[in-house]
Amino acid sequence: MNFIFAVHNHQPIGNFDHIFEDIYKKAYLPFLEVLEKFPEIKVTQHYTGILFEWLHKHHPEFIERLGALIKSNQVELLGGAYYEAILSVIPPNDRLNQIKKLSDFIFKLFEYIPSGMWLAERVWEQAIVKEISQSGIKFLPIDEAHFLYAGYKEKDLYGYFITEEQGYPLFIFPGSKKLRYTIPFASVEENIEWLKSLNSEQEDNIVVFADDGEKFGSWPGTYKHVFENKWLESFFAKLIENKEWLKTIHFSDAIKSHKPKGIVYLPTASYPEMLNWTLNPDVSEEFETFENKIINSELKKYSTFVRSGYWRNFFAKYPEANWLHKRMLRVSKKVNESKSPKKDSAQNYLLAAQCNDAYWHGVFGGLYLPNLRFPVYRNLIKAESMIHNSKVYEVSDFDCDGRNEIIVENNFYNLYIKPEKGGGIYEMDYKTANINLLDIVNRRGESSHKKLLKKVESNLANPEEINLANSLIYDSYQHGSLIDHFFEHNAKPEDLYNACYKELGDFFDKEFSYEIKEKNNIITLSLCKEGFVDKNKIRLTKTIVTYDDSPIIEFKYKLENLNNISLDLKFGVELVYNLLAGDAPDRYYLADENDVKDKKLMSIGNLPNIQQISLVDEWLNIKINIKADDASEFWRLPIETISISESGYEKLYQGSIVLPVWNITLKDKWEATIIQKISTI
Repeated sequence: MNFIFAVHNHQPIGNFDHIFEDIYKKAYLPFLEVLEKFPEIKVTQHYTGILFEWLHKHHPEFIERLGALIKSNQVELLGGAYYEAILSVIPPNDRLNQIKKLSDFIFKLFEYIPSGMWLAERVWEQAIVKEISQSGIKFLPIDEAHFLYAGYKEKDLYGYFITEEQGYPLFIFPGSKKLRYTIPFASVEENIEWLKSLNSEQEDNIVVFADDGEKFGSWPGTYKHVFENKWLESFFAKLIENKEWLKTIHFSDAIKSHKPKGIVYLPTASYPEMLNWTLNPDVSEEFETFENKIINSELKKYSTFVRSGYWRNFFAKYPEANWLHKRMLRVSKKVNESKSPKKDSAQNYLLAAQCNDAYWHGVFGGLYLPNLRFPVYRNLIKAESMIHNSKVYEVSDFDCDGRNEIIVENNFYNLYIKPEKGGGIYEMDYKTANINLLDIVNRRGESSHKKLLKKVESNLANPEEINLANSLIYDSYQHGSLIDHFFEHNAKPEDLYNACYKELGDFFDKEFSYEIKEKNNIITLSLCKEGFVDKNKIRLTKTIVTYDDSPIIEFKYKLENLNNISLDLKFGVELVYNLLAGDAPDRYYLADENDVKDKKLMSIGNLPNIQQISLVDEWLNIKINIKADDASEFWRLPIETISISESGYEKLYQGSIVLPVWNITLKDKWEATIIQKISTI
């Protein structure tokens, strides 16, 4: 029996330094310390480039110890995408660059050239084989589920296979689902007995365990189990104790000593949990019910033919993920076509922006985490600005949703406007600070929310979970800037926060016509729509004025009464800003340059009789000032989401909504200007 023990270690770009350090102490370091005690045990390890950079900077002694294990051939090191990109959803040239960058960095650290790689999130599409093979990689492990979907039986998977794309070959090793669930959670004896049962059935098997290294110490409760109670030491000791029939080897050893079991073409897939996370909540619940009925019936033996979603459908499920992905593709095209002398530097920023965690949501996905989205946008803005910084506007369907966007770029800003979606701004990059100020995720239902509510109904929830269940609020529209609201006269900010207000107008999510003018250093975009406010017809025109040499943007509003009677209106313009932390002391509101009573960005309130409001970020060293002509009041409220991670349910601050609100008696026409100015503090 040949046993390959492989662990994959990764931390996403943007994760907090203290989290890196905590996981290093709980998982990466103690795992290496145990491994050093058992020089007879061969282990395969993978570290992403992000993690290698951090280890090299903060713990060079760890790199030295790992290098010694590589040199002694106890550890085989895997390469892969430097920034743990999902290879199938990035352009082919970027696939090659991601893999080459990590291989080059590994060689720089250890004078070692990896011949195998880890496939991020085990997301497989056959087309990626070509670039993987072209990069010099010979093999990779992947879940046995991919093979089962292709019609293979579990008993036929104890070895490795060969596949190809356009004649470019690649060896692939099925990883055992059984071991993924039992290592390190079942007893050492149970795992050894299972391996022994395979050995009695067929000689010379190759069995692969390949899974996350963080489960050895940093997952909830595992540090005590794996290290304090010495599960890992006991497991390695048992492997040695049974070495007469059980031998630990590397992937490269298997290729040298064994022939592939045959040629295979795997269907597009990822691990089963991931595929389920791509489904919409109602469908996900239905699928789980269906899957359980199959598993608990005489049809269980056919369950391997049942699978759910498709990884790319995260882009259909979450408009924010689709936007981020298409934004990355736009920058990739610019960088790869660039003739700029700064192309190489821009390309590094682009590759960093392809780190997968911010592009999807599940127990391990980070779309809801602002600190993971922030560096992706930051790197995209840096890459783009490095090779292209001229004044331009463009009309195109950049996000591939069948509707054109208007893109305005100048020295200070990138603005992405959707005329068919309320004429709102859905991305606002402030280039001086390399931040997308509109980087938010909206409040929507999740299958995890349904499970939370069932837990509460069953009296199984703890007090914190009950509070979170009571905080579940869903938006009826996608938040953005220049979303135009007509409220009832008694409406207040809490109504908008709780999504229980009544929208009297039909402007906030409908199509606007537009006209664009460019003159000297000024781009003027006028958006217009005739619509109704409580059955009364009006025309709303809003004009966005940008200056190539100024951080000021003007939003000019005009309302025209198309009726014979005057109208009493409560009109508000939604502006959204995400400065990452809702309760940090270095991020706060000012009103007319004075402190607000509750100045935290996550506060809810109404400020009457002020001329301007500011959001201050001392971390980014910027101040965003919003001045509105004759506004009756300024509303402020946060956007907060409830999501799930490996540590449980959590409430996350996504950004702040600021609304200048006017009480208007509209006889003929009304005009006002909102001025946004961003300055360095």
